[in-house]
Amino acid sequence: MDIFNQYGLKVVKENYATETSLLNSLLNELTTAEAQVDVALISGANESITALQNAQKAFESSHLSYEQNKANEGTFNNASALKKEVLNLVNSKLVVYLRAMYTVDPETYGPFTRTVGQIIADNNEVVKKRAKKTVSEIEL
Repeated sequence: MDIFNQYGLKVVKENYATETSLLNSLLNELTTAEAQVDVALISGANESITALQNAQKAFESSHLSYEQNKANEGTFNNASALKKEVLNLVNSKLVVYLRAMYTVDPETYGPFTRTVGQIIADNNEVVKKRAKKTVSEIEL
């Protein structure tokens, strides 16, 4: 009871880091030799402590994975950087290539180049409309 009085229910009201630290301390104290004597007297206590240990380990593992994924997010390009890269590829490579192929063989590449040109024009129109919207139109 002294161990539980030391930690109380305040553990569940703490943030993840503090809660994890407090739970680990509680579990360490519950596994000491003198605490084990009292724990053995309480029916189901060992099973509950084991379940809490397993749950705590699972949480810590899950939280570590979350933090690693969160840290890795910083290594990805943001949408603006990706947009610039795509625009550069489309304008400097794809459009140039399609113009060259159309010049070489209009019958073979004409339909494809017109289709790609139409897709680019449609996307440009959508972007222009989006840029012209006011804040109140976007929120609706």
